[in-house]
This record gives sequence, C-alpha cells and structure tokens, in this order.
Amino acid sequence: MVELYRLWEHSKRHCAAADFRTVASWKSSSSVSFTTLRPPQKSPDAPTDPILYRITMNSLSTELERLYLIPGQMVYPATHGPDDTPRDEAPVPFSGERLQRSLSQGQHLTIDLVTPARTTRTLVISLERGRDWPLIAGLCERLQSELDLPAPALAVSGLAGYQLWLSLATPVPLAQAHQFVQALVRRYLPEAAQVQCHPSSADDRACRVDLVPAYREATRRWSAFIDPGLGGMFADEPGLDIQPNPAGQADILAGCRSIDARAFQHALARLESPPTCATETPPTAAQPHAEPQYAPAGAYANPEAFLMAVMNDPQCPIAHRIEAARALLPYRKGAPQ
Repeated sequence: MVELYRLWEHSKRHCAAADFRTVASWKSSSSVSFTTLRPPQKSPDAPTDPILYRITMNSLSTELERLYLIPGQMVYPATHGPDDTPRDEAPVPFSGERLQRSLSQGQHLTIDLVTPARTTRTLVISLERGRDWPLIAGLCERLQSELDLPAPALAVSGLAGYQLWLSLATPVPLAQAHQFVQALVRRYLPEAAQVQCHPSSADDRACRVDLVPAYREATRRWSAFIDPGLGGMFADEPGLDIQPNPAGQADILAGCRSIDARAFQHALARLESPPTCATETPPTAAQPHAEPQYAPAGAYANPEAFLMAVMNDPQCPIAHRIEAARALLPYRKGAPQ
C-alpha cells in the first residue's frame, strides 16, 4: 500500500493534464483510503475539495508570477465569443484566487506584456500550425545549445500550434525585446509560414497575450504548458480536452529559469552577428626539419670549440643545443664537479 501511495504521488506531480485529483486520508499507519475528485470544469461549480484546489492553484500562480509577471501585475478577465473573439473587462490585480475563478468560469486572463515604462520581461513566440512542431522543437533546442539560454516553457495554444514562453530576469526596453524575437525568427524560423511574436512594437494589441492555461471556446480545448518530450503528440490537435491539472502545470514551470541580463545581451549580440559556417582547414603536410650540417671535427681546435658552436647555432634544434650546453659544463670555470 505504501508503494501504491508513492506511485500516486509521482503521477500527480508529473502529470500535466490529469482528469482526476486524488485525496489520501490516513486511517491508520498501515492503510490509506483514496477518494477520486472531479476537477473544476468550465462551469462555475465549486470543486469538492476547495482547500486542496486553492493550494494547487496558488502554486501555479506563484510560478506564473516568478517567471512572467511584474509586481502589481494587472490582468484583464476576458470572455470569448463563439469565434474566440475576446471581450476584455476592466483590469484587476492578479492573484491565485482570480486565476481559480477565471478557469472555473471558462474565462481568459489576458496580461499586458509591456509596463508603463515601455519595458517587458516576457517574450512569447507562437507558431499557428501544428505540423510546424519540428520547427518549434528545433528552436527550443538551439536556444540552449547555440545561445546558451535556459529552456523556455512550451505550451499548446488550444487553438492551433505551439507557444514558447521566455522569461527575462530583468525587464528590457520594448524595442530591444522586439529586436530579439525578430532575430530569433530570422535565424531559426525562416521557413515558418505563420509566426506571431509578442510583444510587438508595431501593434499595441499584440502586446497582450492570454495566460496559460485557458479555455478556448472556438475549439472547446484548453491551452496548457506541456513537457517538450510530449510535443509531437499534439501536432494534430494542439490542445487538451480537459482542464489541465494546476499542480502539474506548476511542476512544469518550476523547472524553468529566467534569462539573466548578461545572457540576454550575449545572445542578442550573437543573433545580430552573421552566422558562421564551420569549415575545416586541411592539415598541411609536415615539412621534415633539415638537420644542421656541421663541419668535421678536424675543423675545430678541440671538442670544447665544437660544443660551443653547436650551443650557439640558432639553426640547431633546441634539444641539441641544450645537450651541448650540458656537455660544456665540465669545461667551464666554477662548474659543479
């Protein structure tokens, strides 16, 4: 029974979209009873265990704030019509309770990525076609292998396609953020047909994105953060049929790190520089070293003169000159005996 409980704990932590939540109540040291609870659906029905659900929702909101929000972040609760057209309400402060309420009522929480000072700490790149999964996977890999950046969070949009969420530890000017994402697209996504970059310096509306997870009325699917190893499974239907487990979403985000200011500037400089092609330089054939030609011994008055000539000959290999110097030591005044 203990092993069963451990297995349940493991699956609860690593499941990104569970269709159940389980509460364990200990009756004795040797028995555990399990109760299966349905998660909150799109309707505003209260969950069976509101305390546990609130705890997991607070964990998710904490990770969202750590990575993508700014202190005092305002959000726009938005309901969507049948065509998924947003209808924003008045902005309200972000909180775990607000996130819980919006998900249970089938609303979106839309955030403005740009601060009043025209800076941002969140970059989102969206590919609108599920079949572009190899492109988004390649971009995710190159961010780490070529630009030395931490892995971004990967999400399915719930509509069509994928999103990469990049977090900056320090907000950067909007123009610089736009320059960075556009350079990423030029370098790594030149063949992608439908790419959206947020924020955009050209359109204030493109500076807003819906927080993940969110319910999509048009497709009746949920957006969600997913494990990159499962990305290919959503190429045909990039969304979840059920509301993602908040605990699983929080666990995925817990493994993400923000890009520090130095790494961001270094990556931007590399993106702006022309790509270099690695070329192999063919090895040059080693030229045989010409051995120095020494005069016969009879040309020198004595062996000491010969050794002196070798030691002072710049054309002679250094190893030979050292040996000649050692051989001369007994002939020098004051040399050790």
